[in-house]
Amino acid sequence: RADVNHRANDHGKRITPLFTACMNDKPTMVELLLERKADALLPACDGMTPLAACCSQGSEECVRRLLGAAAAPDVNAVPAYFSQSSLTPLQLVAGIGHAGLVRHLISAKVCGPSRPAGTRPCLRPC
Repeated sequence: RADVNHRANDHGKRITPLFTACMNDKPTMVELLLERKADALLPACDGMTPLAACCSQGSEECVRRLLGAAAAPDVNAVPAYFSQSSLTPLQLVAGIGHAGLVRHLISAKVCGPSRPAGTRPCLRPC
């Protein structure tokens, strides 16, 4: 049986099959990998998570499936080379103006009072 969490080398970036499915907006493949126990929290070697990859591609369906698999939506999951500092998936989609993904992430309670260690609060409206 194949290891669904194996990190393959893709142009110098070691990524999992789940990460690849997220980057390529393949919700059916995301679902299949999650059913096969792919780790929704396992980041690429640069720190970017599958959820952040889906957000960067604007894939609402992939995001919905990852959140259903308990992906941590407010973890600092987008490496600093995307901006001045690392971003959460919520900050990433808010910055690119994707209202649908912002709604999905907020409804996943990313702004809740008890966040796990290493997380940041969501953006507050001005």
